[in-house]
Amino acid sequence: MTMTSDCENNFDENFDAENLSGSLEDLVGTFDQKISHCFKDLNEATEEIAPIQVRSQDEIMSESQIWWTLTGNFGNMPPLDFSKTQTRRLQLPALNLQPRKVPFIIN
Repeated sequence: MTMTSDCENNFDENFDAENLSGSLEDLVGTFDQKISHCFKDLNEATEEIAPIQVRSQDEIMSESQIWWTLTGNFGNMPPLDFSKTQTRRLQLPALNLQPRKVPFIIN
């Protein structure tokens, strides 16, 4: 014994070639109405299923395991001194930086 909903019973009756000749906007509108009607349960209160929670970004980030994993190990690192890095030593010859011959004057 199979049970069918009203939506399934009315589908064949409501579907005909006339529905296909309308504009795309009309088709979308009627489709949206039919889908909403099929999935609507008038006795169900959605507030109990999924109450709205207003949360700040800081609260969300503090509870995020991924964010903590990415940032949690970097709290006690000293600042990087670029003047003493190997990267700087390798880049300086390629940049070929020369001291200024004319002093920069601010008026």
